[in-house]
Parts: sequence; C-alpha cells; structure tokens
Amino acid sequence: MTPASVVSKIKFLFQFLDFKSATRLFFLTIQFYIKIKTKRLTGIYNHIYKVNIKDDKSPFYLRMGDLPTFYEIFMDKVYDTNLLNEKNERLHIIDLGAHIGCSHRFFRLKYPHALIISVEPEKNNFKLLSMNANANHIENKAIGIESGLLLLNHSESSNNHSISDMGEAVPAISMTDLCNKYGINQVDLLKIDIEGYEEELLQKPENWIKKVTKILIELHGNYEERALIARLAKFNFSVSKNANGIIMAIKNN
Repeated sequence: MTPASVVSKIKFLFQFLDFKSATRLFFLTIQFYIKIKTKRLTGIYNHIYKVNIKDDKSPFYLRMGDLPTFYEIFMDKVYDTNLLNEKNERLHIIDLGAHIGCSHRFFRLKYPHALIISVEPEKNNFKLLSMNANANHIENKAIGIESGLLLLNHSESSNNHSISDMGEAVPAISMTDLCNKYGINQVDLLKIDIEGYEEELLQKPENWIKKVTKILIELHGNYEERALIARLAKFNFSVSKNANGIIMAIKNN
C-alpha cells in the first residue's frame, strides 16, 4: 500500500464502521498486505470477522482475503450509479456472482426498499452471503443458460471461482426460472460479475432480457467490450463505462 492509500483506507474505515470495527479492519488490512508482499497467503480465508456498519442494524461478516472486494465495493463504490430512483419502493435487483454479499449489502443500503435476489455458487462464499443478506432471497447456485448442473472451477482467490469444463458439479438456475421463482416481471438492475461466463449467459437471452431495464457488468476472460456492446445493442441497450471500468447498459425507451 502507498501512504496515500493507507490514509484513504483509514478515513473510509472510521467513517463507514464503528470505532471497534474500523480499528480491527485497519490492522487486518495491514496484516493482509504484509502477507501479499511476503507471498504467505495461507490462512487468509480461515477466520470470519464481524464488523458493524454505521447506520445499519445488521453486522457484516468477512474474511481477511475478502478485504479487496470489501474496499472495492464499499470504499471505491464501483456499483454506485444514478441509474435507479432511490425512493422507488418497487425496485427489483438481481445480483449474479454475489460472492460474500458486499454488493448485496451495498444495494440494500442504497435502495432499502428493493427486492434483491443474490446468486452465488461457491459454498464457502455462500455461507457468508447467507449471514450478510436476506436468507429468503439468496441462491446457492450458478447462473446458467438453463437450469441443471454446471462445473465450478475453484480458485485460490475467493472471488475468482469460475464456470468451466472441469471442476465441481454445482446446481445452476436460468434467469427465466429465477425470475419466475420470485415472481419478477421487471428487473430494474441486473448486476453481473460471473468470472468469464458473461458471454455464455448473453448468447441466447431472448427469454429473459426483455424484462431487464439496466445492467452492470464486470467483464472477465476473453469477452471483448465491443462484442458485448454489439450484443446488447441488438436488444435495444445503450452501453457506457463508468470511472471504475464497470460496463453500464440502459435499455432505450
């Protein structure tokens, strides 16, 4: 970490968390970056830490190895957009690749009345997601072109597990079945962070994409941005990129 980044993180932690939690995460962050520098990353997912977010009654749980994602979403606010009306009490948000629930909690804090459905296939991540999100609106599944089984390739990093042609068989649910299960006729915001499966998901989206009005996508793998833009344009979306590199797609009226 640079001196400037240390100062930024200190300010953020003590603004966002209560004093005890901020102190705990600051020292945990120092330990984490020492581990990175010395390449001794064993054990970074062994212990779960509880922190309290100011103005939020529910505690948040994370592991040392989840800190980069925690800072990315809560401090850098990569998903902070003005795409939705915060006062709208009927928003439907679907979070694909929910990890431990940072994005779910971020959306919940920003849109407290929204129905947020989070999908995460990896069992250890899902354990924390179930602690950080509404247990009635989470799925321990992969998102798939169709419901069934997919193969999950496990990574050393908790946020890099990906669907592949080899790995652990995990249940999958299609977007159509997901929307039907929760009675969703319109998806006001679809967040996609699925580690390279974006291209497959968007190959044949005709059955569900008509329900979606806005999309946030973090691209991975070999799926080129121009190919994504061309693909979404066929379904009447205008595409741009925010300052954090997140693709934003808005359906034209």
